[in-house]
Amino acid sequence: MSVRDDIRAKVFSAKPRSKVVMFNGVEIEIRQPNLKSILRNMERTDRQNSVVNVLIEYAYVPGTNERVFDDTDFDGIMEMPFDNNFVEVSNAIDELTDLGKKIKEEEKN
Repeated sequence: MSVRDDIRAKVFSAKPRSKVVMFNGVEIEIRQPNLKSILRNMERTDRQNSVVNVLIEYAYVPGTNERVFDDTDFDGIMEMPFDNNFVEVSNAIDELTDLGKKIKEEEKN
């Protein structure tokens, strides 16, 4: 195997990380978003909906490949009271995408 092939094999073998958080008294698993999802959310004009979209796409029943929510849940999630549940999900997304670390580093400077 060439060095290039070895590098490519390692790069493309990356698996998403995940974090289990409490959401309205139940555990859900938030998985690390992929690049396509992040870029798609950045392109949307309704960026305030990005947490809901990521929640729908990346919240799973822990330890399974079953998503907790689907696209039909968008309006229901939008009507939920904003509280620490959404902060926890947002923090998990920040942690999984390393955004939280970047923000902390920028705050130090």
